[in-house]
Amino acid sequence: MRRATLAANRHNAQPWHFQPTPTGVAIAPGFARSLPVADAHNHHLYTSLGCAAENRMLAVRVVGRSSETAFDPAGAGRIEVAGGRDDAARHALVDAIPDRQCTRSDYDGRLLGAADRVRQLGALLRVGDRRVDLLVCYGHAAPMPRSQRRPVRDAIIAA
Repeated sequence: MRRATLAANRHNAQPWHFQPTPTGVAIAPGFARSLPVADAHNHHLYTSLGCAAENRMLAVRVVGRSSETAFDPAGAGRIEVAGGRDDAARHALVDAIPDRQCTRSDYDGRLLGAADRVRQLGALLRVGDRRVDLLVCYGHAAPMPRSQRRPVRDAIIAA
């Protein structure tokens, strides 16, 4: 449950309620912790609810179990995360959950080089035998040559 509570959420409001179910846990929106001015339509509240469910799904794999979710539109949009009985492989992203940070503190000015960013993102985006290729664009970089544009465009369209 700890990893589910570390989900990304606006202003660290943690607008959820966790309720045990016979097969796992239900995660319901906590409207008492909503942010009516910053999030008038509860968009971020529901996004963070999905983040908490995803963290929970990843976390049950730590103990070798699979999981599945079900969205319950009744009951204000509750998400149920049930633990399966099948063995599941540990997901690489589960270890990143405690390291994720959202902060409103001042930026310390330290830069991370482009090669480091690409290497770190590339490592996070590799899942099993699949990977996500990164197209790194910078505002002041030279335009991409025409010969390289078509494959990128085709990949975007295919995705």
